Amino acid sequence: MALTDQAKYYDDEIINCYRRIAELQEKRNWLGLALGRLDQTDRYILELAYMGSPDSKRRGRTFRWPSWKEIADKVDYSESQTRERMRVALLQLMMLADQTTFLGMIR
Repeated sequence: MALTDQAKYYDDEIINCYRRIAELQEKRNWLGLALGRLDQTDRYILELAYMGSPDSKRRGRTFRWPSWKEIADKVDYSESQTRERMRVALLQLMMLADQTTFLGMIR
């Protein structure tokens, strides 16, 4: 009996993992579409700010987030303009998210 309970537990865990994977895939697809609505420069600023340099050689083992100065230099804006563009891009994503309801999300 102990083995059947354990097997059922694992089966339930596997089912829950598959559900979680499906939810994450849905959210990833939504994010891809939402980011597609943003300006290319805004997407690049968000990518640098949240994911770091796209160059995998530069990431290496000692990953660090780029400073606002570094991000601003790459997009040829001042630091304040870069921060403002990011703030507006995040607001646009938030507005798009409010229009979309994900399964299991409580609003």
